[in-house]
Amino acid sequence: MNSKLNKNIRASLLLLAAALILFASSSAFSQGTTGSLRGQILDPSGAAVSGASVTVTNQNTGVALTIQTTSAGTYAVPNLLPGEYSINVEAKGFKTLLKKGINVVSNQENVGDATLEVGGATETIEVSSDSQEVQTTSSQINNNYDSKSIEDLPNSAGTLNGSPLNLAVLAPNVIATPGGTTGIGGAVGGTRPRDNNFTVDGVDDNNLGVTGNNATVIPDAVSEFVLTTNQFSAEYGHSAGGQFSLVTKTGTNNFHGSGEWYNQNRNYNSVDNLTKAAIAGGTIPGNPAFDNNRFGGTFGGPIIKNKLFIFGAYEYTTLHGEGAATALVQPTSAGLDSLKAMAADPEVLGLLNTFPVAPVADLDPITVNGQAIPVGNLVITSPLFQREHDAQVNADYTWGRHQLGARFLFNQENFILPVNNTNPLFNQTEPIHNRKIALTDVWTVNSTLVNDLRVQYSLFTEATVNPCGNSCPVDVTIADLGNNTNGPSDFSDQKQNTYQILDTVTWSHGKHTFKFGGQYNHFIYPQFFLSRSNGDYEYNSTQEFVNDLLPSQPGRTLRGAGTGSFLGTQSAFYAFAQDDFKITPRLTLNLGLRYEYWTNPVGGETQKLNAISDVPGVITFGVPKTDKNNFGPRVGFAYDPFGRGTTSIRGGFGVAYDVKFQNFASITLPPQLQSELNPNSACTLTPHPVGATIPTEPDS
Repeated sequence: MNSKLNKNIRASLLLLAAALILFASSSAFSQGTTGSLRGQILDPSGAAVSGASVTVTNQNTGVALTIQTTSAGTYAVPNLLPGEYSINVEAKGFKTLLKKGINVVSNQENVGDATLEVGGATETIEVSSDSQEVQTTSSQINNNYDSKSIEDLPNSAGTLNGSPLNLAVLAPNVIATPGGTTGIGGAVGGTRPRDNNFTVDGVDDNNLGVTGNNATVIPDAVSEFVLTTNQFSAEYGHSAGGQFSLVTKTGTNNFHGSGEWYNQNRNYNSVDNLTKAAIAGGTIPGNPAFDNNRFGGTFGGPIIKNKLFIFGAYEYTTLHGEGAATALVQPTSAGLDSLKAMAADPEVLGLLNTFPVAPVADLDPITVNGQAIPVGNLVITSPLFQREHDAQVNADYTWGRHQLGARFLFNQENFILPVNNTNPLFNQTEPIHNRKIALTDVWTVNSTLVNDLRVQYSLFTEATVNPCGNSCPVDVTIADLGNNTNGPSDFSDQKQNTYQILDTVTWSHGKHTFKFGGQYNHFIYPQFFLSRSNGDYEYNSTQEFVNDLLPSQPGRTLRGAGTGSFLGTQSAFYAFAQDDFKITPRLTLNLGLRYEYWTNPVGGETQKLNAISDVPGVITFGVPKTDKNNFGPRVGFAYDPFGRGTTSIRGGFGVAYDVKFQNFASITLPPQLQSELNPNSACTLTPHPVGATIPTEPDS
C-alpha cells in the first residue's frame, strides 16, 4: 500500500509540474468571489459510491447544477456564489438523500460529505446542516465575516468609510498597524501591512504606488468578507501577508431591499480637554462644528426567476466641520507687526503674512534683534470636508452550463486635507475617482471539468491639489515658536489603469481535484510626486528667519528639485497548479506550485543614467533586472481524526512572494532627473540653481 501511495503522490507532483508549464503563459486564476463545494459519497460500510447523481442547488436563487461522482465517490463544484445550498444525492440501490442548509463561503473548500442508506430511490431522507462544517479537506486558514457581521460593524464614515476591511483586526494572527509602519488591513502573521493583497469580486484591487485597496465598497452591498491569513493554496499570491477578499451581493428569487442613514454630529460627541481650554480662553467660539451623514440603500431581485438576477446599491456621504484641536505657539497681532517691520526682504515679509496670530500674550516673549516679541498659545481647528458618491450594480445570468456575471463599481470622492494653519490657502483638496467593471463566465463543461474566466478593467485616480498652484510659499519651522510648521504640503497625482484577465480550470479525477490556471495583469500608471517640492526651512530662532539668515538646521532644510513624473506602467504574470488529493475519507493532502513574474516599471529604465558613476571592476549601474525565479511550493494536509467532521488537524508549508510598490522607484530617480538639495549642495553649485538665492551666514 505504501508503494501505491508513493506512486500516487509522485504522479500528482508530475501532473502539477506539467500543468504549471502548460499554463505559464495563459490568463489567470479565480479568487475571492466564489467558494468550492466538494464531498465524498459513501455507503453504510464506508465504501465509495461511484456514478451517484449529485444536484447542487442555491436555495436563494434556485439555480441548480447536476454532476456525477467519480470512481472514488468524490464530487467537486468549484465556483459557487456564497450562500446556502442543498445537495440531492441519488444512486441505484440507495435512498435519495436531501441535505439542506450547507453554507458555502468564498475562498474556501466547503464540505458536503454524505452517507447513503440502502433502499429504494423513491424513499427520501432529508437532513439539515444547521452549522458551518469544520474544515476537513484544506489546510488554508480563513476568517469569514458574513453580511450580518458587516452590518453590525460599529464604524463611521471617514477612515475606510466604514469598510468591512476593519474587521480584519478581530481575526487571530492579525494586529492593528504597528507604530512606525504604514499600510491597510493590519499586520498579518508578522508581515508588514503593506504586504497584503486586496480583491473585490475576485479581481485585483491593489494600489501600485503605496499598496492598500483602491475601491470603496458600500458596506450594505457586501455579502461576505474573507481574510485568508495562512497556508494559502497555490491559487493565491501577489502578497505574503493577508488575502483580503470582498464579495458583493447578488439578486435572488425574491425582491429585497434596504435603507440606511448614519449620523454623527457635535451634539453626540464629547469635547477633549484641549478644545475645552480653547473655548474657555476665547480662542474658539464654541464646540467646533461637525456634521457627518451617510445615506444609502440597496435593491435586488429576479428579472427572470431561476435565471437572471440584478442587485444595486447607492450611498452618499457628506462630512463637514472642524477637526481635532491643534495647539500652536504664535506671535500676537502686535508681535507679528513688529516682525514684519524687521523683515529683511520681501520674501520674508510674504511668509510672515501667512502666519496665524495668538489672541493674547500668555507666554514669555521671544527676543528678535534685541526687541521683545509677545507670543502666546493658539489653538486652531482645521476644516473637515468629504463629499462621496458610491454605487454598485451586479447582474447574474444562468445560460445552460454557463453562469455569466457582471459587476460595476463606482466611487467619486472629494476631501479637504487640513494643515496647521488658519490660512485656507494651504488646505489641499483631494479628488478621488474609481471605476471598476468585471465580467465572469463559469462554464461547467461536464461533471468533472469546470472553467472560470474573468476579465476586468478599472480606473483609479487620486490627486492632492494646492490652491496656491505653482506659487506656494516654502514650509517654515521655527524652534522658539514651538517647532510648528507653517506652509502647504506637496502636490501629487496618480492615474492607475488596470487590465486583467484570469482563467482557472478545475478537474475532478478519482481521489484528486486538480485546479490550474494563470493570470495576466497590465497596468498603465503615470504619476507625479516630488518630495519637499515647496522647500522645508527649519530655524532654531525667529531672529534667523526674520533676518533671512542661513537656517541653523541645514540637515532639515531641504528642497526637492527636478521632476516628480514617473511612468509606472508594468505587467504581471502568474501561473499555478494545485492538487487536493483525498487519500482516505479522513485525510486530504493539498499540493501546489505557484509562479509569479513582474516586469519593472517603465520609469525604472531611467536608472541607466547612473552609469555615469560606474567604477569598472567595483560597481556598475544600469537598468534594474527582473526576478525570474519566483517559484512558490505549497504543501498542506487536513486530517479528520474521528471521521465525524467535528474535529480537524491541519498543517502545512508554503513560500510566498511580495511586490515592490512603486513609491520606492518614483522617489529615487537618478540625480540628473530628481534631487533633494540642502543649503550646501544648493548654494555651492556653480552656476547656482535657477531661482536659488544664497542666504547670509549668521553671526558666530
